[in-house]
Amino acid sequence: MGVSFFFLSGDTRFLGSSSLRPADEASSLRLIPARPAGEPVSFSGRDFSQTDQGLSMVLMGPAWMAGAEAGVNSAGVAIAQSSVYSRFKAAADGVPGADLLRAALMASACAEEARDALIMLTETMDQGWRDPYTRDKPSSSSYLITAADGSYLLETAGRRWAWSNVAERAALSGAYTLGVDYKRVDADTRKAIAPVNERMACLDESDAGRIAEKEAWKRYVEGRPPMPVKKAEGLGKAILSVLPSAAEGGRQAAFALLRAHGLSTEDSPKRGVDVCPHVGWPQKTSATGSLLVERTGNRLIVWFTAAPWPCRNLYKPIVLTSGAFTPLWNGCPFDEGNAQAEDYWRSRKLHAPAEMNSEALDVAKAQAEVNQITDDYAEGRVELEAARISLCARVKRWDSGESSD
Repeated sequence: MGVSFFFLSGDTRFLGSSSLRPADEASSLRLIPARPAGEPVSFSGRDFSQTDQGLSMVLMGPAWMAGAEAGVNSAGVAIAQSSVYSRFKAAADGVPGADLLRAALMASACAEEARDALIMLTETMDQGWRDPYTRDKPSSSSYLITAADGSYLLETAGRRWAWSNVAERAALSGAYTLGVDYKRVDADTRKAIAPVNERMACLDESDAGRIAEKEAWKRYVEGRPPMPVKKAEGLGKAILSVLPSAAEGGRQAAFALLRAHGLSTEDSPKRGVDVCPHVGWPQKTSATGSLLVERTGNRLIVWFTAAPWPCRNLYKPIVLTSGAFTPLWNGCPFDEGNAQAEDYWRSRKLHAPAEMNSEALDVAKAQAEVNQITDDYAEGRVELEAARISLCARVKRWDSGESSD
């Protein structure tokens, strides 16, 4: 399961995502190179009935997984995915939502195309699988999608779906969120909770063709959520409550949110919930990897930890330059299938946080130095090699235990 958020800060879009997975399961950051356009979308021996746009991609998720919990392509389409559990059963041997995410990134040059690709894949493929690591029951998926043309929240339940536009902010945390605020739903769901006069044109679920009051999508698909889902719902609400202030702080606020512990909720105002959990929430999971996509105009930076516990590690940058992703840090390999891709992650796992929030100030200072080096390169003030040398040295000092002082 992942936790993700989207918010606008001025003219900058941020999509943040962290894997909440078993603590010993390595996460990886993969750079998928460009491919010839026009070929069928296929990987892992499966054809997804889409046409590959040939775009390069950055993917983040468990190292053993072909798909991704979050990713972005060189057209600037970014998607985050989270598992959700519905009364409409997912297939135990179906297609993981992480694979559908990768397929959509391969096939889409804008957010609307990605949304429609995911809808088509949801309607035509049996999604869901039994996670071999967590042994959770088969799940469906929710997606946050953003690009220059707009942003969307898409929630699915088996082969059913609903989506809404996202204007300023949204969050995913493993629970359904759409009530009656959906823009469109699938045909079967429309008949059940948003019936219309079939003789009238109805472009979306608020048009005049309605013959009955709309019912809530969440109530219709959710069933009786188990306790972990209720906790996930509380986490999503806690994240949403702080996104307006995060929008004022921009990049550093996004990093701080991905590293956050003890966000208060209505259900747990004193204890709070963690965006960066250490083993214990829920079912012995930790924040095993994290990604932040930052898009301002034509400038796109992908920030990633390549390590567990964002509160203990720096976000390193990959800059989209002339249609190609350029890493500024070389501490681990990014090519798919590289046997050494997990080495850095496992080395950082040895440096477990002593306690929550114990290094918040130090990591923020070190991150600010990494940010400055990255901005100097992205804005043309320093050459690539000089930026890499400075940035790798700063990360190495942090990883060796030196603060920013």
